Formats: sequence, structure tokens, C-alpha cells
Amino acid sequence: MPANLAAALAFRSPPSWPKPVPAPPAPVTPAFRLPTIPYRRLRVRLEAPAGADLSAYKGSMLRGAFGHTLRRAVCVMGPDTPCAGCDLRSVCAHARLFEPSIDGPPPPFFRGLRSAPRPIVFEVSDSRTQLDPGATLDFDLVLLADAVPLEPYARLAIERAASGGLGRGRQPFRVLSLAATDGLLGDDGGPPLGPRVTLRFLTPTRIASRGTLLTAPTKRQLIYHCLRRPLEIAAFHLAGATVDWSFRPLLDLADRLTVVAADLVWQDWRRYSNRQHAAMTLGGFVGTLTLAGDLAPFTPILRAAEVLHVGKGVTFGMGWVRVEPVPQSKEA
Repeated sequence: MPANLAAALAFRSPPSWPKPVPAPPAPVTPAFRLPTIPYRRLRVRLEAPAGADLSAYKGSMLRGAFGHTLRRAVCVMGPDTPCAGCDLRSVCAHARLFEPSIDGPPPPFFRGLRSAPRPIVFEVSDSRTQLDPGATLDFDLVLLADAVPLEPYARLAIERAASGGLGRGRQPFRVLSLAATDGLLGDDGGPPLGPRVTLRFLTPTRIASRGTLLTAPTKRQLIYHCLRRPLEIAAFHLAGATVDWSFRPLLDLADRLTVVAADLVWQDWRRYSNRQHAAMTLGGFVGTLTLAGDLAPFTPILRAAEVLHVGKGVTFGMGWVRVEPVPQSKEA
């Protein structure tokens, strides 16, 4: 080989081909499992034979009448015995439904919680303040987890609370109908939600972060509080439940969702607290929030929120949310 050709070949650089760029890893759905929680919905219709004068927001009234009536019906220790110190609280229907206690150390996630959440939810959408004679009042009482077998006590309390009178002047009601339907919350969250969903907050929703109530939660905060409710109910009211505490990757996935539209406003309402003997002003956000993205991992959590509600004050109906998939034709 000629010397000049050999030299040229020796110094020729090999061809430089572009290196393949690896594709970004596809999002991995976290392997979180929601506890399976049974519930029973009692759908109640009352009639006011003589009419009634009620508050616009009736969840607090119904919860208070239910609790007082249930205690009078089942407590054998007398009204001066606090539920927290009663030796019968583990078998007492009133204590289990209305004054549940934390027995033993709570899970680390709930360390510092002073009392267990109540395994009941009242739902009422009627905002009338004056009922004419013969008018009806509809509401639901949802019994959760281990509270389901206590349905006979709940029925008794509803019937006696109604006949004993509700609202200003304690006008008597009578039960026209009381029907029960059962359901399950869990990983089988029903049909897929699709790529876009609207959350409609029907009653004031009180979500707090570091002691401050939020007027508009972030996506992560919202999913966290929707998730907290089933974990609370399972941990304190579902015997033998296996609770999955590895939900942080799910919250990280929530950060990838997009808020398409938000129309949230603050709404205050007043209630009278018999325990504190004072009128209280409570508030929370109501309105709509539309999310888009990969909603499949959140379907069971959002569907559970429709039954369990979200945030504080859920027992008397606050944090009531409906989940509405957005039809494809309306996505724009």
C-alpha cells in the first residue's frame, strides 16, 4: 500500500453516527390498594303533619337529634356518664356510632388524633326553612364499615327523633319510608372516568393544611384528603382490615394532573353547637373543579369520596362531592 494512502487511512476519523436517545419512561401506576369498605345507605322520608320551621342547612340538626335520641334509647349508665370513660363503650351502639374512641395506639399516620372518626354520614339537600303542613323532608344516613350491623339502632333513633320533634319549636314528624341499599367501596371503583372529570362540591368543603382552611386546594391536597377518609374508616371501623399506607407515589402522580377549570367560592353557614352551647360559623368552598389526565389510578378514591365526603364536618354532610365524567364531545 502506498505510504501516503496508509497515512490518510490512519488519520481518517470513523463515521460519527448520532446516538439513539432513550425514550422517557412511561408513567407507572402505583400499586396502591384501597381498602374494601362496606356501607349501607338508609334513605328516609319524613312528613311534617303540622309543618315545621327548620334551618336551611339541616345536616347538623339531624345529626344532633340522632345522637341525643340514640343515647337516651340505649344508654344504661345514665346521662352523667361520659362515653369515653364507660366500660360498656365497646358494645354500646351510641358509643360506636356517635362517640367512637381510639383503643390502643393509633396507626402512626393518625398519631395525635384525639378521637376516632364517626362511621356515619348524613346527606340532605333540602334548603327550605319553612315546611307547610303535610310537607315531606328527605335525607340519607350512610352507615360505614362495622356500623352496618347497627342499622336497627339507627332506625330506632331516626323514628324516635322524628316523633320527638325537629327544628324550632320541636315540631313532630313521622316516618313515611325508610329503605336500605348496600354498597362496597374499594379498588373496583366502577367504570373508568375517562380523561377528564368535574368534581362538584355540593356542600361547604373544609380542607385544612397546617391548620389553615384552604379556599382552593392543590391537586395533591385534594387527592390526599379524598384518600384520608377511607384510610380513617378502615383503620378505626373495619375489623381485620389491611390498610396500605404506601400512597406517596399516588400523590406524586396527582401532581401530573391538570386543572382545566375551577369555579370555587367560599360559603359560610351557621349552626348551634349543643356541646359548646354556642352558635358557630363554619365555612368551606363549594362549586366545581375539572381535572384532566390519567385518572384511572384515582377512580376508586374519587368514587369513595362521593360516599364518604371530604374534609372536616363530614358527619353532618359537609364535603359532599359528586364526580361527573366529562363527555368526549365537551372536551375542548
